[in-house]
Amino acid sequence: MGRYDAITQNDEVEMREMTSNLPECWFRFLIMSSFLVVYMCIGAGVFCVIEREYERSQIEKLKTMWSDFQQEHSVPSELMDKFLAQHYEACEMGDTDHDHNNVQWDYISSLFFTGTILTTIGYGHSSPSTSGGRIFTIFYAVAGIPFMLGLLNVVAEILLTTLKALKSRIKKKPCADVFHHEVFLSSLCWVILLLIIMTLIFKAQESTWSYEQSIYF
Repeated sequence: MGRYDAITQNDEVEMREMTSNLPECWFRFLIMSSFLVVYMCIGAGVFCVIEREYERSQIEKLKTMWSDFQQEHSVPSELMDKFLAQHYEACEMGDTDHDHNNVQWDYISSLFFTGTILTTIGYGHSSPSTSGGRIFTIFYAVAGIPFMLGLLNVVAEILLTTLKALKSRIKKKPCADVFHHEVFLSSLCWVILLLIIMTLIFKAQESTWSYEQSIYF
């Protein structure tokens, strides 16, 4: 009995030590998250400045060529080849409509692009077209990805500490095994619900996406 009391006391001391580190972890998380948001906003602004002007010039060229194409009854092969080459480049930048008003490098799209860089997801649907944008991407990734890994490390530390504390409390309950399964099932349901909600939001915002594409993103 005395040995059991000693083990229980040791568990309580260990749990207090773990939970005492939580405020410091949350403080680091808030500081690093704030810095990362500012870093992403600055990066998005730089990408806008570097890429938007080039994108606008390409779209204007394409508009002019498309207008010439519509006015011509007999289209020279050279003009057709130039138009197709320009149209292909515009399609790679995300402009697939004949009005050619689909701008890829606005601020929100640039901010999304910085997120794909820092999380190393890289969906591949957009990439810088200018030399300046590509060079900036290299340095931006080299500086930002390690910081993102540090932030994820803090998040993992918070989750691990919370789960250990929760596990210690569960052991004290009379039906610990049943309660443990209830916590697991509840967490799983929340994850599935969040996945469904985000899928429906993507599907509503992007009318051309299928449900598979919405789940993927």
